[in-house]
Amino acid sequence: MVYCTACGQVAGEGTPACAVCGATLIGIIESEELQREAAGNRNGAQIANAPKPENWKVPDAHDQQVSQNAQRSAAEHRARRMHMSANLKDLMRKT
Repeated sequence: MVYCTACGQVAGEGTPACAVCGATLIGIIESEELQREAAGNRNGAQIANAPKPENWKVPDAHDQQVSQNAQRSAAEHRARRMHMSANLKDLMRKT
């Protein structure tokens, strides 16, 4: 069973939009992808905060590109989660 995050109405699984308000629905697959992405971001933060060995070197251009990609992915994930959170807060205010 899937619920619309904008209006809270039950929607059929596999439908792309809410029949009541027309908001785009987040399916089970997208929800699982967000959870996996969040877990990966948490693991990356734990690795980044780990103590550095004595022979730690300054990152080269490839390492910097990887870091920028990770930061961009984290920002996109954060934006999606904030959007979902805002929709849920609006839903809670309506009820």
